[in-house]
Amino acid sequence: MNQGDDMNKTTMTIEVDEATKKRLGTVAERSDQSVEQVLSRVIEEGLTADEAWQQEIQRRLDVPREQQKFVSNEEVGKWVRSLGTDNPLSRPEGKTLN
Repeated sequence: MNQGDDMNKTTMTIEVDEATKKRLGTVAERSDQSVEQVLSRVIEEGLTADEAWQQEIQRRLDVPREQQKFVSNEEVGKWVRSLGTDNPLSRPEGKTLN
């Protein structure tokens, strides 16, 4: 990180439970970073992943309705209940609505 990066930073306060605080300390120690550095990286990576997820959802929503595929709750329920059994069902195929 160069010195110019510090000028673009701001301070925020967050609350975490004790278990999370301990995990952050462990990760920081193992990576030879401060807890603040770990949090900054985790937040940046999490935001990047969330933004990508939102873009993918928007891309899917931009598909014309006649091309979208849907699976009924009933079909999904049957499939989920079959998982972990001796006879799991194949993942249900989506159907276009006309």
